[in-house]
Amino acid sequence: MLMSIELMLLAVNLNFLVFAVYLDDMMGQLFALFVLTVAATESAIGLALLVITFRIRGTIAVEFRATVYVAYSHCLAIWKIYAVLC
Repeated sequence: MLMSIELMLLAVNLNFLVFAVYLDDMMGQLFALFVLTVAATESAIGLALLVITFRIRGTIAVEFRATVYVAYSHCLAIWKIYAVLC
């Protein structure tokens, strides 16, 4: 998912730069710089999440994530029952 967002941001950057040259305007280049900053921040946050997950769980294997999701869905079901009863 993060990779698709990154590709969309790069496509937007290309549009900003092309139209900035076509219209002889500097704002497109400034927006492209801003979008690159947002994309770099997004990548840093994604990498930080992976590092934290590895430190806590000791693995980032897909099979392990599936078991964590099943446990989360059970907790969510219990929480919904609790909310109905209260």
